[in-house]
Amino acid sequence: MKIAVHLFWVVAILSSCGDLESSNQDLTSRAKANTRALEILDSMRDGSWDGGRTLPKLDWSDVEPLLSRAESDLLLKRFPANPLSSQAQFSCVEGIMALWLIESVRTHAPGGYPSLNPLC
Repeated sequence: MKIAVHLFWVVAILSSCGDLESSNQDLTSRAKANTRALEILDSMRDGSWDGGRTLPKLDWSDVEPLLSRAESDLLLKRFPANPLSSQAQFSCVEGIMALWLIESVRTHAPGGYPSLNPLC
C-alpha cells in the first residue's frame, strides 16, 4: 500500500513538471486570449463591433476574462444575435453577453449560439 501511495506521488509530481517551453507558450496564448475577449467586449461597448450577428471564435482560455465582466450592467451598443431568433433584441447588458459567450464555449452548440437570445 505504501509503495502505491509513493508511486502515485512520484507520477503526480513528474507529470506536473512539464516542459518549460510549452508552459511559456501556454502563458503567452492565455495572455492573448485574455486580451482578445476583453477587446471583443470593448468593441461591443463602444459600438465598433463589426462581427454582425456572428459569435466571435472563443475557447476555454477566454472564460476567465469574460467572467471578469459578468457583473457589468453597462448596455452594449452592438452585439451578436442568433439569426434563428424571431425576437428582435435592441439592447443587451454586458454581463449577460459575457455569460452567453461563456455558455457558447461550454456547450459547443451548433452554429455557436447557446440559445436564441442573450437574455435572462
